[in-house]
Amino acid sequence: MLSAIPGQRTFRANAFLAVVLCATAGALNAGGFYEFAAYTSHVSGSVARIGNELATGHVDVALRFAAFVFAFFCGAMTSTLLIEHNLGETQKVRYVKPLVLELVLVIVYVLAGTIFDGPRHLFGSHLGVLLSFTMGLQNAMVTKISGAVVRTTHMTGVVTDFGMEVVRLSLLLRDRMRLPENDPNHVDEFREFVALMRKESKKAALHLCMLSSFGAGALAGAISFVHWGYMGAMGPVVLLSALTAIELYLLRIETLEMVEHLPHEVPGARGRDGSCESERIHAASKRLGAAGEVDRRPAAAAEPATKTDAPTATAPAAAPQPLAPPSETPVRTNA
Repeated sequence: MLSAIPGQRTFRANAFLAVVLCATAGALNAGGFYEFAAYTSHVSGSVARIGNELATGHVDVALRFAAFVFAFFCGAMTSTLLIEHNLGETQKVRYVKPLVLELVLVIVYVLAGTIFDGPRHLFGSHLGVLLSFTMGLQNAMVTKISGAVVRTTHMTGVVTDFGMEVVRLSLLLRDRMRLPENDPNHVDEFREFVALMRKESKKAALHLCMLSSFGAGALAGAISFVHWGYMGAMGPVVLLSALTAIELYLLRIETLEMVEHLPHEVPGARGRDGSCESERIHAASKRLGAAGEVDRRPAAAAEPATKTDAPTATAPAAAPQPLAPPSETPVRTNA
């Protein structure tokens, strides 16, 4: 699911990803506001807050929000590094790495907040930086997965795109109503109209789904944090755990399917009896990571053989020719 190519991702895959991660981001943002009086993924608001606090002389508060912005930036960099590093060897699991890291960070956030909560612990007041780092990590991961189609940590672009899609649908309906009924190309134009309506409707539905999921997650997160404090973030932990488990299960199924198509010369490939399963899965994983790589060693070994055979074939043929005429010429002259 997460390993699908961005240009080939289906609407269902993007919708499922949007529902889970938008709900997660909404819950963490709402809970973070109750704990730190700031929306940790709202970079635009944090930058504006820096200007406001500097104008009023509150440098310490301005530095606090600057730390939120920098942590979000570092989270985006970390996610991109995990996805793009060693791309050939970890092609299938490149999106699982930032997802697992996000899950670990949210668990650390829950545990650290529960342990160090209170005015005596200064560490607890700085956990918003960890939350902002997590939001940057998730935002970059989803952007890379969906090809910049899905954004989960802020809704400004989502609402903008949704408004644009509504206008496009309205214009399509208007143009359809203006077409004459006796047009000879009526059938072709109607088919084109239906195709465009389906395409734009899917985009609008996706953005509406993201907005609704973020709002529902924010409501649930706010209620949870009000009643249970930092433990209210266990809801996002459950969602991220379920998404990680589903992705690992799908990768397992894909690896087993790849094992079934391995050639028979692979050592230990005897079927599904489990006797050589580790060797078969290891070979399949290597093929998944380095697909398309060709071994050039046989070609390199054959090339020197052709070069050495050519001189040995021509040398014996050229040697006897100059020796034959001197042996026959004296016999003919004496006769």
